[in-house]
Amino acid sequence: YSTDGESFNNYTAETEVPIGVGDKVYFKWSDVIGKYSISANNIVNSNVKYKVYGELKKGNDSESYCYMFIHESNLIDASQLKLTSTILGSKCYQAMFHSCTNLKSTPATLPATTTAGSCYAYMFYNCSSLTQAVDILPATTLHGSCYYSMFGNCSSLTQAPAIYGMNLNYRCCSHMFSGCKALTQAPALNSMNLAEECYLQMFYNCSSLTQ
Repeated sequence: YSTDGESFNNYTAETEVPIGVGDKVYFKWSDVIGKYSISANNIVNSNVKYKVYGELKKGNDSESYCYMFIHESNLIDASQLKLTSTILGSKCYQAMFHSCTNLKSTPATLPATTTAGSCYAYMFYNCSSLTQAVDILPATTLHGSCYYSMFGNCSSLTQAPAIYGMNLNYRCCSHMFSGCKALTQAPALNSMNLAEECYLQMFYNCSSLTQ
């Protein structure tokens, strides 16, 4: 980790790197071991609101970034964070931003064309300040629970992404927008071949939905 972006120090488990208003802290690593290995609430004393940016690679590893920013209520902006993997591992982004209640923006794109089981499950669950999601989710084959409750309880969300999924699997989109009370329009669902519970309660309790 570094505070100037040039001189980097080896990180020791449970070491806090405090930041103040206007400060930046930089992290880099060569590998991701699994869930909780890189976790903001373990390495950043986030008593101030902050933004994240940079590039996260190796999303093809199972559980690689799941829970990374979970419950980080001071995280407000992730629009400049790049998640570049096009092939995902199981649970790789699961609950990544779960309950980031002040998060107003998602990463600009989620470019993955190959999903895996639960890869995006609960990713933005309970992000109650989020108003707009990514424009599209380009994967055409949706593996089991890959979008499960991805935007569940995003009560301020007004625009949903376009969903390209054509080959569906068990619970792939179940509860995806459940509790999105500000959502007024649903995306097109063009698949002609459905799987068990693939759209189960997908728009449950979307009380403003008119189309």
